[in-house]
Amino acid sequence: MASGSTDPAVFQEFRDALGTRDPKTIATYLTTMRDFVAWLAAQPGGVPFHLELVTETAVRGYMDSLQSVGRAPRTRSKALSALRRFCRWAVDEGHLRRNPARLMERPTVVALAPTELSEKQRFVLKQLVEQHTTRRFEAIFALGYWAGLRISEIAALRVDQCHINQRAGSITLIDAKGGKTRTLDLHNMSRRALYDYLSPSAHKTENGMRKVSTFSRASALPGCANRDDPIIFPSEALSISGCKRSSRERRKNGNASQT
Repeated sequence: MASGSTDPAVFQEFRDALGTRDPKTIATYLTTMRDFVAWLAAQPGGVPFHLELVTETAVRGYMDSLQSVGRAPRTRSKALSALRRFCRWAVDEGHLRRNPARLMERPTVVALAPTELSEKQRFVLKQLVEQHTTRRFEAIFALGYWAGLRISEIAALRVDQCHINQRAGSITLIDAKGGKTRTLDLHNMSRRALYDYLSPSAHKTENGMRKVSTFSRASALPGCANRDDPIIFPSEALSISGCKRSSRERRKNGNASQT
């Protein structure tokens, strides 16, 4: 069953009952139900479709067919979720006496551990960062790459959580994974990048050496001077594309000022 125009009327009722759920979730549910109906049509007595055909035998047969054609456990698990949701709705509406998918065992989905970047991938990543970086993005990248922070932790990081100077630094993550608070000693690369970003008074002396004075918390962040303990990386998207745009805009403004 290829499209919604040929769906059984009960499918439209089911879709309406899903209300404002994520459109992708609704599409997944309906795609699974159409596939289930198409599979039923190839079984003895499987056409025309009616809800009495939705039995435990039919659901189990459909799930077995997915496995026999090599569908991944995650795909089969999603299909079972869709069938369970449809059948639960049908029971609530009085179309079915019981949920034939409720007691079916869910396929085991093996969670894959994150894989480490290869040397070539690390090279490409660092090249992109150096080619398109700003102090802001360099600090964001360093906190993720060298300190291992999640993007949500970086986005929520506040100035009062940072204890940093020119030689050492640590950050305290509030309500981190598992609701825990933890303090991290910063790797020199992440400490330096964060310190440079938070130190607007940094400048080069005549011999080219960088001289950085201790930063003032709120005044260190543009637009945040009147806020208490401001977010370190406010408003801008944490993305390479955003940094590329910023770099282009600075070059454009610099060229314009010279003309």
